[in-house]
Amino acid sequence: MAISSAGYPGTVDSIQYAKMSSSLGASTYGVSTPDGLKVTAHPSIAQAVNIAPETTGFWGPGVFDTSDAIVTLVAEPVTSDTRWDLVVAHRDWTTNETKLVLLKGSPAKQFPVRDEEPGVADDQPIWLVQWTAGQTKPTGMVDLRCWAGNGGIIAKDKLALGYLARLGAQVLVGSTQWRYVIGSNNIAEWSRASVGAVVYKAADWMGGAVPIATVNNGNQILLAQINIPDPGYPYHVQAWVNMESGADGATRWDPHVDLPNNAYLAFRAKIEGGGGWIQFSGATQTPLVGSATADLKLSRLYGSGEFALTPYNRRFQIMVIPAGS
Repeated sequence: MAISSAGYPGTVDSIQYAKMSSSLGASTYGVSTPDGLKVTAHPSIAQAVNIAPETTGFWGPGVFDTSDAIVTLVAEPVTSDTRWDLVVAHRDWTTNETKLVLLKGSPAKQFPVRDEEPGVADDQPIWLVQWTAGQTKPTGMVDLRCWAGNGGIIAKDKLALGYLARLGAQVLVGSTQWRYVIGSNNIAEWSRASVGAVVYKAADWMGGAVPIATVNNGNQILLAQINIPDPGYPYHVQAWVNMESGADGATRWDPHVDLPNNAYLAFRAKIEGGGGWIQFSGATQTPLVGSATADLKLSRLYGSGEFALTPYNRRFQIMVIPAGS
């Protein structure tokens, strides 16, 4: 038996109630563990995915389920373009059972029509899976699971807000807290809660790692990178750099940080003949959106000398600041 359920018509014993009561009261839907109901491509069957067990439990309106085995789902073939299908836990009160199924979607990255009538039939979104014509494995996947307990909900992707919309809901997606509130004209809407700045560091480089690459005939050096996850809102980047460095002879190197969409932080600093302690900082003028990579680079402005860098007293860090803060 892959899935066992409690909460359909019949008796719920004291052990089942003890396991399900806190979860059913925490959120409308949820999964108990990080690996529960995780979806992966099937290793050998075309257009198929495996859904991991969730022995601790997952739930929807009034029903608490456990799954003790991998479930394999096979999608309908895609003959052209792409299609996003939705993996759901389908609960049916006419058969009193829960099944994991694939709902056929469309080329749009969105939920297809699903059952939303607890007590009759209801679908709990789990993952979106993209299929592409001519490909046997998924070409895109979106984790829609959520975890809830003790007053909070965590989700992996902002698309999960689409099935968690209930007045009063508070959902943490990445570093962004979302609240479902009554907005203007008495219309319910998701609102981003006030958030603070988040700091990221190039820890390896700060610990003495060598530069990543030298390009452009040796005239540009990529010293370090910082990957910025999508915070879910427009943001600015403030960067700080310290280093002990120098350049040979009559040679000048200028430091800068490159960001997507031609965002560029040029510092009022230059590294010329000799050596010394260099400190500089800068901030973007135009907000960024989505994930980004901040590249710390040096460009040789003139001369033919090399750049010298000690492994000591380095700092490359950025602060992600919500736009409008």
